[in-house]
Amino acid sequence: MWDNAIDNASEDVREVFSEHFPTDVLSSTEDLEFEADAFGEDTEKVRIEQIDGQKTAILNLDRLPEEDVEVIADYYFGEGGLFGPDTWEDISLMDAALSDEEFQEIVGYFEDYLVENDIKLLKRCLSIRQDWEAPEYTSKKEMYERRNELSKEQNFGKDALTVSNLCSSGYYDETGYIRTLFKRVNEGSIKEENPHQRLYNLILAEEPFTIFVSPSDRPHKITDEIIDKLESSNYYMISFDFVDARAQGGQNRDTLEKAVINLHLSSNLLKYKVEINERETVYRFNPEDFEQ
Repeated sequence: MWDNAIDNASEDVREVFSEHFPTDVLSSTEDLEFEADAFGEDTEKVRIEQIDGQKTAILNLDRLPEEDVEVIADYYFGEGGLFGPDTWEDISLMDAALSDEEFQEIVGYFEDYLVENDIKLLKRCLSIRQDWEAPEYTSKKEMYERRNELSKEQNFGKDALTVSNLCSSGYYDETGYIRTLFKRVNEGSIKEENPHQRLYNLILAEEPFTIFVSPSDRPHKITDEIIDKLESSNYYMISFDFVDARAQGGQNRDTLEKAVINLHLSSNLLKYKVEINERETVYRFNPEDFEQ
């Protein structure tokens, strides 16, 4: 089975397989296929599954050292297997993105504060951002599908969409708001263990300063979210200075505009800043300038 699985593999690829696949798997005489995927660090290194009637041994890349992942990826990329085409597009874009000085700086900054799994997700989302910002137009539908694929492949769940949205909107950048919050933590504003990680977990779980309008949203729902986040801005482990409501695409922009009209009707005091460009509408609300 070894020869059938990686007959043309180089010696370094064979060494990686030998190190990580159990001997009984590699020496099996069964008709066994080899694949790789990323299931998270808490999942076993190798799993055996039936895929389309074919017994398959799947290597969990999240349990491998980075240098071994690169060896396997280089080999299988040439063979046209291992990952689907959309995943390979993201990986290729990630390589390009991380060679960019700005993206390298983002990763380097957050590596000092966040756990490895959060950094992995950030890297992948940076790659999606690069594609989104490319001169060639990429539809919102395609980007949403790419983020959905990421959440399924890497078991990141909802965080994949959240981090991708935050990343694409510049919140991780050198002048981004997450950096501003982390600097406040550095100044000693939070007296807790692992304050940066705790704050980051809160940002992903609650999304306290952002609302990203989706096609399934209705204006009244967005209005209620804006009100709730403005009124809750001072109730967390750290105070948040604003709430950004963001919409891309005609339908989502229309939903957001109607939500703001509803907000006017239900508020005694409401001030905000609005930014509109060819891809996005952003309303920024200040809790101090809102009174229901």
